[in-house]
Amino acid sequence: MNIEATLTKRIGAAGAKLHTARSRNDQIALDLRLYVKAEIAQISAGLRSLQTALLDFAQQHVDVVMPGYTHLQRALPIFLAHYLRKLKLSRATQNVSVIATHERMFCRAVPAQ
Repeated sequence: MNIEATLTKRIGAAGAKLHTARSRNDQIALDLRLYVKAEIAQISAGLRSLQTALLDFAQQHVDVVMPGYTHLQRALPIFLAHYLRKLKLSRATQNVSVIATHERMFCRAVPAQ
């Protein structure tokens, strides 16, 4: 009953008497959609900040060499910056998936920030 509580806060006692013309199931479904919408925005923002942090860290450690791995065994040496950029690209793919989920749920693009 979050909708009724918000109405009561905004317009006072009349909000409790106002019929919102929605069943409890409709109100709960709406509340869940609004919650998921807010969470998707937070996840997308978190992924963007992670991508920025990975790129910043890669730029600070351009010459660092680390062992590469294949099938859980050591392989050729690689640069840490290349590995971090690869991680950044995989997070970008995840962010695209998050945005696509938002579009499927709400039938419109995520607003640019």
